[in-house]
Amino acid sequence: MGLVTSRKIGIAVKRNRVKRIIREIFRLNKHRIQPGTDIIFMPKADAVNLKYKELESVIISALERAKALTD
Repeated sequence: MGLVTSRKIGIAVKRNRVKRIIREIFRLNKHRIQPGTDIIFMPKADAVNLKYKELESVIISALERAKALTD
C-alpha cells in the first residue's frame, strides 16, 4: 500500500489524521485484498470532512469497483 497526501488536504494535523484513518482501514481489511495487489491511496481534500465510517465505505467501494477484494 502506498499513501500520498498533498498539502491541498490542509495543514499537517489534518493530513496526518487522514493518513492514520486510511492506514487503519487498510490494516483491518487487508485480509480481504487479493494477494499481489498494489494499492496507492491519494485522498482528495474532501476526505478531511469525512468521518471514519464514511471514509471506510468510500475506500471499500473503490476496492470493489477495482475488483481488488476477494469474495
